[in-house]
Amino acid sequence: MGEGKFDGIRISTRPDAIDNTVLARMQAYHVTAIELGAQSMSDAVHLANGRGHTAQTVREASARIRDGGFSLGLQQMVGLYGSTLADEYDTLE
Repeated sequence: MGEGKFDGIRISTRPDAIDNTVLARMQAYHVTAIELGAQSMSDAVHLANGRGHTAQTVREASARIRDGGFSLGLQQMVGLYGSTLADEYDTLE
């Protein structure tokens, strides 16, 4: 793959865009790592910012990604509208 120029592909996407069909396609294209825009693990923060997914969606997508053999990265956004310091620390955990 890549004639020695690269080892894999990393992509970023939304947690609610992950399903088994998407993961199969990513494997076919030699994607090795997937980053999720989790942003927060507070459902109230997600709702206040119109994120369109929940903390459970992040958990489920993360499990699917790892079960599919991909490396997983999670993106956190600090300071989102309605987020408290406790929300930030909960997300970090």
